[in-house]
Amino acid sequence: NGVTSVGSVKLSQPKHTFAHLLRQHGYATGVTGKWHLKTTPEQAGFDFAATCWSNGPWYDRRFRMDGQSRVMPGFVDDVAVQQSLRFIRQAQDADQPFVLWLNTQVPHMDQRHTWPAQDEFLAKYDPQAMPLPRTWNDSLQGKPDYLASSRSRTQALKYGYDDPAAIRAHARDYYASVE
Repeated sequence: NGVTSVGSVKLSQPKHTFAHLLRQHGYATGVTGKWHLKTTPEQAGFDFAATCWSNGPWYDRRFRMDGQSRVMPGFVDDVAVQQSLRFIRQAQDADQPFVLWLNTQVPHMDQRHTWPAQDEFLAKYDPQAMPLPRTWNDSLQGKPDYLASSRSRTQALKYGYDDPAAIRAHARDYYASVE
């Protein structure tokens, strides 16, 4: 599809997506939630799109829907689900088969690269009790050279993953956010 990195890139052949193929076979096509391609949902074959751009605030997020950009009050994934239900109802009213691609913000971080979980969920997890991944300090010996400079490795080091306390704190935030 031409997308080889994280960021705002275009699909190399936007008219050759699963959404275009399903539309050709009579399906209503919808996408909701997080989107970060320069190719628009409509160019990628979606009849219905209610999307927010990339990683951003988890609350009161700006969405593009029905040809307009507007801030939607509340939790970003609740908005995506509400818009998903709206799409499903429209397809059902038209007695049309449908495909929906729902892209959640969570468990992705927000625009500050944090998981802003609510205190009630953070309190459920003790950072000191969080398990460390078996490979957290892997030497990469015997593994392909590219792993040392891969995005997952470089991001992990930015987040301080060479320190067990940072890993545990991050894991606690992640678990609380998912919950």
